[in-house]
Amino acid sequence: MHIRSDIRYARAFFDMTEKKQISERIYLQMDNVMALSEGMSICSNWLENPSLSKMKKKKIYTVVFGKSVDKEILLFIYLLISLRRENRLSSILDLWTELYRKKYDIVKANVIMATEDSSLVSLIEQKIEQKTSKQVEMDVKFDSGIIGGFILDVDGLVNDHSIAGRIDKMKRELG
Repeated sequence: MHIRSDIRYARAFFDMTEKKQISERIYLQMDNVMALSEGMSICSNWLENPSLSKMKKKKIYTVVFGKSVDKEILLFIYLLISLRRENRLSSILDLWTELYRKKYDIVKANVIMATEDSSLVSLIEQKIEQKTSKQVEMDVKFDSGIIGGFILDVDGLVNDHSIAGRIDKMKRELG
């Protein structure tokens, strides 16, 4: 859940990256940053301990992120730590990513397929581009449990075209 201050921090960070013309570079690192910050949230109780100094928290984040992220991201994290907002990092970065995608007409699509089918992935990507007139970022995963077909999630709108989904639908309809 996003809170109002998260939106303000995300907007400020986005505006700064735009002004410095580093938004694309930051965006390309964002998946890695978000994965690392999610990993850090596992230790959130420990990191939110008020007896742990801000300096120690900064050192922990420096070790975790190290040289794998842009200096500007690390400085932004340090700012959040200084303001005791590090627990909002994931939400703020998620909002920053939304701002970037909106400005640069990018739509995120997640596809779950039973087996690998590159021609179907290409077709899905083309259809999404035609419908949205936006650049498509595809994330494809495989799950044999859906039996066949695919499940498509485009910016939160889920379309289940899987065999397992159709079977479940028939079970519900038949009672």
